Amino acid sequence: MVMDVLESALNLKCCVRDTHCKRLEVLAGSKVMILQELNEPFLNMAVSKAATLLGAYDVNITDNLVWEQDYVGRIFSYMADAIFVATMTHMCVQRFAEQSTVPVLCMRSRTHASIQALATIMSIIVSI
Repeated sequence: MVMDVLESALNLKCCVRDTHCKRLEVLAGSKVMILQELNEPFLNMAVSKAATLLGAYDVNITDNLVWEQDYVGRIFSYMADAIFVATMTHMCVQRFAEQSTVPVLCMRSRTHASIQALATIMSIIVSI
């Protein structure tokens, strides 16, 4: 799974060399949802801008999320084509992803920063 994501990032970066301010059709016609425990405006802006430039037409941001119920992943899956999650507890993201029927990406947790890792990899590719 991780290698698939990395290969996808590599292919995107290699196929489209100049992506600055260009709208691509990678997520054409997709609804993207951002779920977070605390409102983080800078992170919201970065992820929603990236999703829009990849072709998503709707970005919904939900904050003050409570992770008490495991069925939440299944419910939010009906409302989006991809879900980005920011939480301090990585196990919440794992439980959420297990119940979800759409791709779930951890934006940031106490132990993981998946989006930062992908951004770093894509930045390194540019400099090579």
